[in-house]
Amino acid sequence: MATTVDKATRQNPISARRRQQVPQTHSGWDMIALDNLTAHIGTEKVTHSLQMFTMSLAQSLIIMKDYSIDFQRQRHEVHDLASVSGFLGFSDLFHACLTLLAQNRSSVERRETVIAAIEQALMEATVYLAAMARPH
Repeated sequence: MATTVDKATRQNPISARRRQQVPQTHSGWDMIALDNLTAHIGTEKVTHSLQMFTMSLAQSLIIMKDYSIDFQRQRHEVHDLASVSGFLGFSDLFHACLTLLAQNRSSVERRETVIAAIEQALMEATVYLAAMARPH
């Protein structure tokens, strides 16, 4: 499904223009997507989702860095990450996960790409949550 959505988005000229104009962070975090999500479900639910996501990212990082864990277990972890990262607008992590999921066997290079994307997303989500927690 994600591949179909991604393909449709790439083929839509309006979506292509919007992607070029979207402010993103170092991890490709689409802040407009986050703003749209916040408008739709509210700040409290987005904050809670990001808190849960950071815990999930920390756990996923442990699993992905443990090369003794079998590839299928890691694929399962990456599949879960792809869903949530796409929902929250972390496009680089989402695409790194999809690339790894497209493989039939373990690839150290792709795993390292996912690990780097997890680390960047974790850092940015943590900083964002800390800023949200500060009194305005």
